[in-house]
Parts: sequence; structure tokens; C-alpha cells
Amino acid sequence: MGLKDIPGTDAEKVERNQKIAEKAEELEKASNGILTERQAHAYVARDMAGLSRQEAMALLGVQPSTVDSLYYKAQDKIRGAEALVDEIS
Repeated sequence: MGLKDIPGTDAEKVERNQKIAEKAEELEKASNGILTERQAHAYVARDMAGLSRQEAMALLGVQPSTVDSLYYKAQDKIRGAEALVDEIS
């Protein structure tokens, strides 16, 4: 599956991909080095933008197993950070 196979017009895909990239950059910066750029992109694509595994794979240009690995690592790190904040509060 490639980007051409993802539903939507070219303009919609470009706009969505730009928003995902912006949010991923914001998340990466906010994580203060906890998340890598690729983990942030996978997390935003899957969790925040609601892309399927195949759509995220096409967007990121990686294998499905890599999408899963990046997403779950990001999810674990975010949960760990949330738990730490809760503990401190």
C-alpha cells in the first residue's frame, strides 16, 4: 500500500500529512527527548489522526511491524511519563 492508495483527494492527503507532521513535531518537542521523531510520527498517525496500520505504514514509509514497534514504544513512554507526573502531583 502506498500513499496513492489512502482514501481522499491529493489535497486532503497533503493537508492531513502536514497536520500529522506538525503535531508529531510538537509532541516530540514536548516530550523533551523521551520520544524519537519516528515514535512521535507513528503515535500521532495512529492514535491522534486515527490512521490504520496500513495508512501509517504508507505515510511513514516503513514496514507494518516497524509501525507497530514505534507506536507501542511511544505509547509506553507516554504512559510512563503520565504515571510519573501523577506520582509527583
